[in-house]
Amino acid sequence: MSLPFHRHFRQGEIAQTQAAMGAPLKKRMWQKIVRAKLLNQAAALNALGRDGAEALKAMAARVGSGDPDNMEARAARHYWARLWPEFRREDEGDKRNMLLNYGYAVARSGVARALVAAGLIPAFGLMHASATNAFNLADDIVEPFRPFADVLAWRTAGEGAPSREALSLDERRTMAGILLAEARMGEDKVTLLVAAERSAEALTRAMESGAADALILPSFAAP
Repeated sequence: MSLPFHRHFRQGEIAQTQAAMGAPLKKRMWQKIVRAKLLNQAAALNALGRDGAEALKAMAARVGSGDPDNMEARAARHYWARLWPEFRREDEGDKRNMLLNYGYAVARSGVARALVAAGLIPAFGLMHASATNAFNLADDIVEPFRPFADVLAWRTAGEGAPSREALSLDERRTMAGILLAEARMGEDKVTLLVAAERSAEALTRAMESGAADALILPSFAAP
């Protein structure tokens, strides 16, 4: 991935604010990210006619600052079992995982670009903090975007037996369109690409104000 640096006119100021951000604010923002992800997972199940959405909503309400009870992982076990019974995320040969990973990569790249355009340093994450990952912050912010890719992958693969075939060109094209999916940001309906830009801008406002509630993330638009 190649990203232009110093695109934002307040690059230095924003980077200093980001680097100085304390753990309490990071934990509150991570709480909001995890809640948004779980609520989007619930919306994804509803959109696909699967059961289990209410349990995910209940889990979202129980996410604490920094997610100390690891509700994200608990919700994941519940979510994948309802989306595709007997599905395993670690099975790289399953076409469903190929579709998911392709969609996630496209969404992550869109988020990373938006973060850099907003003057943020993508290596400085909130909860992701790998010394070898140049995009820790993108891996934080992309979490609520993942269920959109899940819906697209499910509609592409269906609910039948898993395929072991490689992705076709059409399937890659389909998943590459994830950033054109419709989402809601506040009262507005926008594409996920625009949602990534607005999320990055909201993250900057949250850091500068010290208020996690300023962080706005995408949700599924009502049909």
